[in-house]
Amino acid sequence: AQSKAEAPLPARIRLWPFLAGFGYLLAVAGIGIAHYPAVPDPMPVHFDAAFAPDRWAAKSLTGFLLPVFIGLGVTLLLWVLAALLPVLDALGGSQSHPAAGVQLSPRAPATTQTLLLTRRMLERLGLSVALLIGTVALLTWFGVPGWAEPWAFILLVGGFLGVLTFGVVGIVRSERAETHQVGA
Repeated sequence: AQSKAEAPLPARIRLWPFLAGFGYLLAVAGIGIAHYPAVPDPMPVHFDAAFAPDRWAAKSLTGFLLPVFIGLGVTLLLWVLAALLPVLDALGGSQSHPAAGVQLSPRAPATTQTLLLTRRMLERLGLSVALLIGTVALLTWFGVPGWAEPWAFILLVGGFLGVLTFGVVGIVRSERAETHQVGA
């Protein structure tokens, strides 16, 4: 009988966070394409923390939608990492070196609970990154409402950092609990 920590990691990842992120970014791209004719030439391409333009470039649709493309790429990368997590763990130290019999990494193989928590964190980060980048694109295209100016950047980055922090804390706590159980 396997314990909960030793049960195999489910092969399938949850798709809904990534699909929701992709959907949001595609909706933002649609809004951007509809808004593109009103964009000035030269167009702003970089903004400071208050979302005021501080760098300009010649008008191009690719440059205008670049934040959306970056968001799609990062979300896709997090999806791939979440899907390949068991393979990456096996490459990172749970296999012995074939010639010398020396472990490739000094760490012990990750527990199933740690892998599951890491996968969940990657799923949440996929959605969080899509929301962050898509919302920043919208705010730079249309401006920040006056009531949100002092808080927009802090709330956007704070949400992303909150997801990251809670994910890492959960993983560390799981690893510490596993270490204490093994040592007992």
